[in-house]
Amino acid sequence: MSRSKRRFPWLAIVSVALLAGGGYLITACTPTDSGDGSMDGSGDMNTNGSSGDNGSGDDMGSNGEETACKQADDEGNEFDTEVSTMSAQGKMLTLNRKVITSPDMDDSIRVETEILSDGALVMRIITTDNGMGKVEVDVEYGDEVPGVDAANIVVENGMIQGTIDGRNINDMQADGADANDTTFADGMPAPEDGASDDLKDALNDLLSKADSASGDCDATAPDDDSDQMNTNGMQQAKILGLPPQDSGHDSDPEATAGCIGCWAGCSVGAVGCIAGVSGGCAAALVFYAVCEAIGVGACGISYLVCVGACNATGAPCCPVSCGSVACCLTEESCLNSQIGLCCDVGKKTCLGQNCCEETQTCIDSGPNAGICCEPSDVCGNTCCESTDTCIEAASLCCPEGEDPCDDKCCAEGLECLGDGLCCDPQNSCGTTCCDELDTCNESTGTCCGFSQAFCNGECCDIGDTCVSNTTCCPQARSCGNVCCPMGTSCDQDTLQCDACPNATDTACNVGGCCPAGMTCQDVEGVCCGQQELFCNGACRPFGECIQ
Repeated sequence: MSRSKRRFPWLAIVSVALLAGGGYLITACTPTDSGDGSMDGSGDMNTNGSSGDNGSGDDMGSNGEETACKQADDEGNEFDTEVSTMSAQGKMLTLNRKVITSPDMDDSIRVETEILSDGALVMRIITTDNGMGKVEVDVEYGDEVPGVDAANIVVENGMIQGTIDGRNINDMQADGADANDTTFADGMPAPEDGASDDLKDALNDLLSKADSASGDCDATAPDDDSDQMNTNGMQQAKILGLPPQDSGHDSDPEATAGCIGCWAGCSVGAVGCIAGVSGGCAAALVFYAVCEAIGVGACGISYLVCVGACNATGAPCCPVSCGSVACCLTEESCLNSQIGLCCDVGKKTCLGQNCCEETQTCIDSGPNAGICCEPSDVCGNTCCESTDTCIEAASLCCPEGEDPCDDKCCAEGLECLGDGLCCDPQNSCGTTCCDELDTCNESTGTCCGFSQAFCNGECCDIGDTCVSNTTCCPQARSCGNVCCPMGTSCDQDTLQCDACPNATDTACNVGGCCPAGMTCQDVEGVCCGQQELFCNGACRPFGECIQ
């Protein structure tokens, strides 16, 4: 997945930078290739003081002394140094040191050192730099250094504090501090280290050899010819029938050989820096922890600067920035800087949503904005399938089998009558689509409703009938083959049109007439008021007749 951009505690670095004095600067950011890519070292500290063959193939001097610095892990973050020397009195001194760096986690440094004399402990030193401006050193002295047992020193916020054999030292400004100027809070003098001159001479020789050996430490990064991760990042999905899309992928530049190699170069520099610090502290046995804390703090600053350069935008660990949350691989592009998604090499971003091929068009507006489309399939501001028919003005794709109809698509089997009207062919009536029970008036292109009579090319009003297939006539005046004129009624027995007594009378379908203001009923000669019906032998209000 996308690795978060690394952030560095620059305020802490500035505060610890006061420790640097004449410190070391680590500039190496490219590992030295060992040739065969082999790694050695188990990472375990040697506690038996043996100076014999360790199985690593290291060269042995004529006096049995050996010098070795080897990488102990496969990412260039852990180094073991093993050196030995013979004292004037014939004692074999052995140093085992492990330097562990963690640029992919917290930028901390841990140094584990053990010095033995014929297997007896001289000093055991554990040093940690937490990468946030705090350095702590714990020293355990063996019987070879009588007079002092242990020390714990902390450098933080530009101040040196701690204890030696449980005695508090006076706080010291780290800037320009000299370990030999350390004094105790109780006002009493420092203890005598009690170490023999022969041991001190041999110790100086041993640490000098460790410093030289660190120069031969090589870091080997994993093989990766392309410096690209094997990922296609495809997350395809159909969206409302649109073509499959590539919605980007996570990238992890920190897992590439280039980034790991850059970090390994920083680690190699830190190993050399720390070895030089340790050698310079050899004379200060009682105050060794103070000396190392100051020196390793300076090494830590240089290490942070080096790792920061590896992780800068455009550097091996972040070739392409993707906002504040992630990085993309070399030649990839950042698709979405909010969630850290990248587009593969050779693809272009499309509104932060999808990755388009170079030949594709990015739909940049409308409801389908952010979709990648083949140029031949672009339809306004949408994208059609290759078998669709495009209605450009409406940005509408008609699937195969459907026909365009202005701004709509007619389903298979329907025909377009214009203005987006789709109709079953058997119901089409000119530019009108009739209901299934309607009758088409072909002369006018209109539909006669189910309750309307079609008569001589026209639709009769509801309630009228077609007389002799020529004339629409109100049912009250329909009389056989004629339509009685207004003011008359049909005598159904004789099929004669009888005039109503008054011109304002209404002729009734069942014969007879009703005076103005009265309504015909289904019984001849019966007329009721406007709000009445004939029921139960009399004219009654609607409510009484409708049960």
